[in-house]
Amino acid sequence: VSIVLDIDTIPWLQVATLAGHISEENFVEPLSLLGRWYNNAFLVVESNSTGKHVCIMLPKSPFDYPRDMLYHRDDWNTEKRKMSREVGWRTHSGSRHILIGALADAIQDKTVLLLDKRTVDECLKLVYTDRGRVEAEHGEHDDHCFALALALIGAKCYPKAETPFPMSWERRISPVPAQPDLPYKSSITGY
Repeated sequence: VSIVLDIDTIPWLQVATLAGHISEENFVEPLSLLGRWYNNAFLVVESNSTGKHVCIMLPKSPFDYPRDMLYHRDDWNTEKRKMSREVGWRTHSGSRHILIGALADAIQDKTVLLLDKRTVDECLKLVYTDRGRVEAEHGEHDDHCFALALALIGAKCYPKAETPFPMSWERRISPVPAQPDLPYKSSITGY
């Protein structure tokens, strides 16, 4: 799942969602095209397991996505015994709470306006589990939630210009109208 936010609006507006059962090899091209369609959007790609392939391939030929428009993280490289700068967000026990926090803050503060029913439905089905983690209820999915959280991280880290909200997530905006009732599937995208 990939979600595009328009950060030139207040609140940030969900303008596109790319979702489906797509292998990592086949996800690079649509993601690159989606990013280019939205003015070389700043992409935050999760680099865990299969996402690693997407992170490696996006800046390479034939996709040649601009490196400065890809989220980079600083990590300790144990093999080289030094800090390295790599493409992608690595979700682990230490960074998962940052994603969940960004998502919770944006929803509570009405920083983001969601227009995709599936994203809204998945956000409503996030729960604390017995293991103390926030994830989807048993039998449900949370891919849209984490894609949204990554998009929110991207909005906060966008390198080209000031975003409408400061990094502390404090806002001075008027209340957002209620989410509109949308059909489950778009007549255009089928999602």
